[in-house]
Amino acid sequence: MKLLNNYLVAVNAAASGEALALAREAGVDVRTAIEAVVPGGGEANAQLANLYPNRVLAGDFEAGFKLGYMVKDLRHAFDLAAELGVGSPLGRAAGARMDEAAERCGTEVDFGCVSRLSGW
Repeated sequence: MKLLNNYLVAVNAAASGEALALAREAGVDVRTAIEAVVPGGGEANAQLANLYPNRVLAGDFEAGFKLGYMVKDLRHAFDLAAELGVGSPLGRAAGARMDEAAERCGTEVDFGCVSRLSGW
């Protein structure tokens, strides 16, 4: 469990750095970005608390937030990152997984379908 926790902490810490650099370069106050994301509707930190136990483990991939929308939003984020000169290797790796999930599951299902690539 320690390794699992540290795996998630490391990926989340690195991805958070990318996302916050993008916010900073886009002119968004980083503290405001953090305050908006942590408790807010973006639910960036709620995947293990909500998505996996309530949807993925139950096999429920009915769209809450469509995979197609996630793919589209990631592409826009990558365009912005490129425009601002912000690296996004972790985001792009996640985007590649979302693209792979869209090929496998279609775009009308929940973005949680990406979990199927890991055997769920």
